[in-house]
Amino acid sequence: MVKEIIKRLAGLKVFDNVVMAVVSQSPNIQKIQLEIAEELSFKYDENTESGRARRLHGRLMEIKRILIVLDDVWTELDFEGIGIPSHKGCKVLLTSRNLEVCNAMGSQEIFTIPVLTPEESWELFREIVGKPLDYPDLAKRVTNECAGLPIAILTVAKALENKRKHVWDDALKQLQSSAPGSISSMNDKVYSSIQCSYDRLESDEEKSCLLLCCLFPEDYDIPIEYLVRYGWGRGYFSNTDSVEEARNRVYSLVDKLQRRFLLLDGKSEEHIKMHDIVRDVAIQIASREPHRFLIRCDAEKKGWPKIYDHYTTISLIPINIDEIPVGLDCPKT
Repeated sequence: MVKEIIKRLAGLKVFDNVVMAVVSQSPNIQKIQLEIAEELSFKYDENTESGRARRLHGRLMEIKRILIVLDDVWTELDFEGIGIPSHKGCKVLLTSRNLEVCNAMGSQEIFTIPVLTPEESWELFREIVGKPLDYPDLAKRVTNECAGLPIAILTVAKALENKRKHVWDDALKQLQSSAPGSISSMNDKVYSSIQCSYDRLESDEEKSCLLLCCLFPEDYDIPIEYLVRYGWGRGYFSNTDSVEEARNRVYSLVDKLQRRFLLLDGKSEEHIKMHDIVRDVAIQIASREPHRFLIRCDAEKKGWPKIYDHYTTISLIPINIDEIPVGLDCPKT
C-alpha cells in the first residue's frame, strides 16, 4: 500500500522527491540512512552514524519539498539521530501497527486503516483466484474467515486456486480452528491463513525453501544464491546432481512461492524478501519438530536455551563473534 501511495504522489508532483526506508522491529539507523541516500543518489564518505546524520541532514535541507516514508515502524525513532531535519518542506509519513508509536512521535494526523469490508474481501479473493469459482458459497465462507485482512486473503486464495472441494472444506475447517500458538501479537486469522498456505504447498522442497528464508533478518534482501548453497548443503533437493541443477530448482521454487504471495520481490532478480508476518509464522513452524530451527531474534525474545543438542539449524544473523552465546555446541547442525 505504501508503494501505491508513493506512486500516486509521484504522479501528482506534490513533492520534488519522495523517498522510502523500511524500519522493521529492530531499527538499524545505518540501514535507514543508507536507504534514504540511495534513493537520493548519493553516498556517504562518513564512517560514523553521527557523521552520516550530519551529511544526510545537509542534503535534505537542499530539497525544497520532500516526503520521507518510514515503513513498518515499531518503536519511537530519533529523527535527529538519523539526520532528518525539521524544516517545513520536509514531511514524514510513517506506517505502524502501534498507535502509541505514532502518538509518541508527535504525528499530526493519524489515519487508521480499517480491515476490508466483506464486499471488498470477496472482490479481492475473486480477483486473486482469477476465474469463476466452482464453490462460491464455500469460497465466501473461507473469505469471511480471513477477517478482512489482505495478507490472509492473498495467501489463502492462492493456496486454494484450482483445488478440489475436499481441499476447500479442509481449509475452512483449519481456518476456523487454528490457533496462533505462541505468537501473542498476531491475529489468529492471519496466522491460520499463512499456516494453511504453507500446509498446502505442493512439495517438501517448497516448504524447505520457504523456511530457509526465515533464517535471515526481518526485511532482509535475501540472495537466492544463499538458498541454493544452504539447500544444496542440507540435501533438500531431489534428483539434482550439481549445484547448477540445484540453482535452477531453487529459482523454480522461489517463483512458485512468489505466486502464492509467500515471498516478495527483492531489490533485484537475484534477491527476494519475506513479509514480516509471513516470517513470524515461518519461524514458529521452523522451531518445531521435525525442523528445530533456532533463529536469533526468536531466541532473544524467549531467552537463549541452555542446551542446543536438538537444533538442526541455527541462524545468528546479524551477530558479532563476541555475542555468540557461551557453550554453543550444536552436534546436529
